[in-house]
Amino acid sequence: MEDPLVVPSKRNEYKGEWSRFYILIMFAIVNCNQCLAWFTFSSVDPDKIRDYFGANLSDSAIKWLLNWGPIMGVVCFPYQTHVLSKPKGLSRCIVIGTMLVLLGNVVRSIPLLCNESFRKSDAAFGMYHLGQAAIAAGGPFIMGSVSRLSCVWFLQNERTIATAIAQTANGLGTTLGFLIGPLFADDLNSLFWISLVAAVIPAVAFVLYCPERPRYAPSSAAEAEIG
Repeated sequence: MEDPLVVPSKRNEYKGEWSRFYILIMFAIVNCNQCLAWFTFSSVDPDKIRDYFGANLSDSAIKWLLNWGPIMGVVCFPYQTHVLSKPKGLSRCIVIGTMLVLLGNVVRSIPLLCNESFRKSDAAFGMYHLGQAAIAAGGPFIMGSVSRLSCVWFLQNERTIATAIAQTANGLGTTLGFLIGPLFADDLNSLFWISLVAAVIPAVAFVLYCPERPRYAPSSAAEAEIG
C-alpha cells in the first residue's frame, strides 16, 4: 500500500542513508537486551538463584524483581512521551533508555565481583533491585520510540519491516532468556556478563553516533514528522 502522504512527483527523490541500518541494529540490540536483562532472575530455577544469591531471593522477591517492569512502565512512559515530543526527543529517548539499561546491568553485576558473603548480603539484595529497576525504566524510552525511529530514518517501503525488527527485538529477549537461562544455570556469572556486554555495545555506539535524524528526510512522512 502506498503512503498517502507521499507526493507522486517526489516519490522517487527520497533516498535512505546507510546509517539507518546502524541505528536500527544498535536499537534492536538494546531493546532485546533490555527484556533479556529484565527477565534474568526469572529465567533460572529459583533454587539455583537462592543458592548463589542468598536466601533473600525468595520466590516472592524474584517476582518483585520481575514486577519492576510494569511498575517502571507506569512511571516512565508519561515522561518518555514528554521527552519524545521535544526537539531532539528521539535521540534523547534512545540514549536515556540505553544508558539506563547499562546502568542497571552494572549495578546488579557489582556484587558478582565480591565475595560470597557480600553477594548474599542485604546490601547486594538492594543492588539487585536497584539494577532491575533501572533496566525496567529503560524499557519505555526504547519501546516507546519504535514508530518514530522507523518513520524518521527509513524509506516509505521500509518502515513496516523496520518497525517489526525494532519492536519484536524486545520479545526476542524473553525468548533468549528461556533458552540461555537454563543453559547457564550452573554458571550464573556468565549469564550476567552476557547482558552486561550486550548493554555496553549499543551504549558505546550511541555515544559515538546517535543523530536525531538523517541528513535528508527519507519520505514525506519523515518530512512532516521532523518539520
